[in-house]
Amino acid sequence: MSLRTRSSRLTHGHAQHGVPTPEHCAWVQMRYRCRKASQSPAPGTHIPCVCDAWDRSFEAFLADVGPKPSPAHILHLQDPQGDYEPGNCAWSLRAGHGGSGGRTVSRYIEVDGRRVSVVEAAAAHNLKVDTLRWRLAQGRTPQEALVPTRYYGGSRSAQTPARSSASRRAQS
Repeated sequence: MSLRTRSSRLTHGHAQHGVPTPEHCAWVQMRYRCRKASQSPAPGTHIPCVCDAWDRSFEAFLADVGPKPSPAHILHLQDPQGDYEPGNCAWSLRAGHGGSGGRTVSRYIEVDGRRVSVVEAAAAHNLKVDTLRWRLAQGRTPQEALVPTRYYGGSRSAQTPARSSASRRAQS
């Protein structure tokens, strides 16, 4: 169903010239994300649910979270392990909501006996998040995936440090 067809049936008054408001779009996208994610959850991820009141009523959602302060704001879960419900959702700026890039589904791994997000683990071990995710997807354990790979130039298969000029002179 197209956005135009859907907007002609809106009864809550949140349509400007037949186009849903940003708040209504956020509500629709929140519900869609939760339904889609729950159909094929990835192992180790938390799938946030929408509380019954918000799932049934856009008006209830809007009364709890209020209007979107600016186009730069996104709907954000205060606690990534929680659900979309009053007290756990707020509008936040993209850059200041914890670095999740707008994603609501987080993967957690166990590092040194603590449960941390992949983003936190990557930052703590000076790795790119995508690198850590790729290593985990390859089947490595979290401990193996967090070990930094040394690359000193030359062929990529070389995992040993390059020899210093002193060691090269000693060999010749």
